Amino acid sequence: MTAGRGRASMVGVTENRTAAVRAAGRNWVICTGVAAATLCLYAASGLPGAFYYDDLLLTRDGYGTAVGVSTFLDYELARPLTLLTYFFDYQRAGLSPAAFHWTNFLIHAINAALCAAVVLALGARRWMGALAGLSFALHFVVLESVNYVWARSVLLSSLAILAGLWALARTRGELGYARALLLAALFVTGFLARPDAFLLFAFVFLLPALYQGTLWQRAYLVLLPVAGAAVWIVLARLREPSDRSMGFDLGYSPVQWLASAAAAGLKYFELLIRPDLGSIYHPNPELGWDLWPGLAAALLLVALLIAYRSQRLVLLGGGVIASVIGFSLLVPNLETVADRRIYLAAFGLALVWSGIFGAHPGRWSVALAFLLPASLAVIAAQRNLEWRQPPRILERAERIHPRSGKVQLLLGEYHASRDFGLAVRHLKKAVALEPRLRDARALLGNVYLDRGLWAAAEQEFRAELEVRPHSPYALNGVGVLEFTRGRFDRARAFFQEALRAQPGYEPALQNLQLIANRP
Repeated sequence: MTAGRGRASMVGVTENRTAAVRAAGRNWVICTGVAAATLCLYAASGLPGAFYYDDLLLTRDGYGTAVGVSTFLDYELARPLTLLTYFFDYQRAGLSPAAFHWTNFLIHAINAALCAAVVLALGARRWMGALAGLSFALHFVVLESVNYVWARSVLLSSLAILAGLWALARTRGELGYARALLLAALFVTGFLARPDAFLLFAFVFLLPALYQGTLWQRAYLVLLPVAGAAVWIVLARLREPSDRSMGFDLGYSPVQWLASAAAAGLKYFELLIRPDLGSIYHPNPELGWDLWPGLAAALLLVALLIAYRSQRLVLLGGGVIASVIGFSLLVPNLETVADRRIYLAAFGLALVWSGIFGAHPGRWSVALAFLLPASLAVIAAQRNLEWRQPPRILERAERIHPRSGKVQLLLGEYHASRDFGLAVRHLKKAVALEPRLRDARALLGNVYLDRGLWAAAEQEFRAELEVRPHSPYALNGVGVLEFTRGRFDRARAFFQEALRAQPGYEPALQNLQLIANRP
């Protein structure tokens, strides 16, 4: 009897292992299929793309062409891991936009596969994993991050976050110290790409609380010093003016910040349900009745969370959305509302969608559920075509925000090397709409300079320096004017000042080399 029971037990263990291997293999097929479908759609509709606005910093300011020790020692919220990937792209294919876009598409495809893997690791059915992965991959709020090369930091930090979430979902029982060390390493990796990696800590608490009813585990002690060091780095960098120029401004009063944060939060909720709003730029919203779609979206989400409170996948999705939008509002970053800042909110929405339809099993329910990613695929293809055919995405932004100075700046920058008349028209309009808009007058000066209109160029450069005395673009422009007049000492001083304002600024370096042998 004992021997018989032993053999039966061994057979049972073997069968269980075989079933587990088969299940893992099927899950792998689902995740691979999601990644392949994502990559194919973006490659077919998004290539060849172009560089847009901040993407041009890859060429104008030398990012992507050189990486040194300072890349990692001087954090400056400049995303050293992101710059390293730019460097690899540049080494592989020079400043070909297609090479940079391919990398973005690949990272996003992996992120979509990880979304599916998280759902499957939580015990959901395979079609739910595929639904979540595809819904996230094709949602219109992620399109900016995927097509906008400068937004790669979002993709990389999200890759680390999703990998950590997958590791958490695969945890059975209490989180061990080894798994906590893995999460800490993933956080550091994501943090080197973008501070959004802090969201991983929110998910470390959220997922065990929902699925295990655990609010605290001893292994969390491993994460606390890592989180504390990261907070110290961010706060230290935010005190420096160079980082405030990236959108951070610690000078707002609490009332101003709360009003702006509330308006931005409602706009973010609106972006999750408004495919027609997607663009490369959204001006700061102000509290008003025009934000009612965002309020309606937030109330609808709350209603769904209440109605499906027994579905943990729905609750997890709601928690992800709240965490992502909440984190984007923690620091007074009031320069702009951007789709890329809520990239992972689309993942939370995909979890909610999958959880709701998972609560209603049946063929018709499954078929209906997949209408969402099918519809999103059409929108994604159309929007990707806009990104690959400049300046269509900028023209879309102009239609949505006709009185935005920054949109006019983007259009002026695009036309600067293509159409002198259009460039001047858009840049003048940008200055008229926002007289203190950063770099607008300097760019207009460069446009005049390229046409040999030196007096007009100097007027714009001087006007830029009155508003922003340390603008490297304006300082370099004045230096070029002094060089054309034969005032080599003064030109050299302006080029050096431009380099002090922005170390490594490539045009100023090149100009200094040209003037090196001049008396």
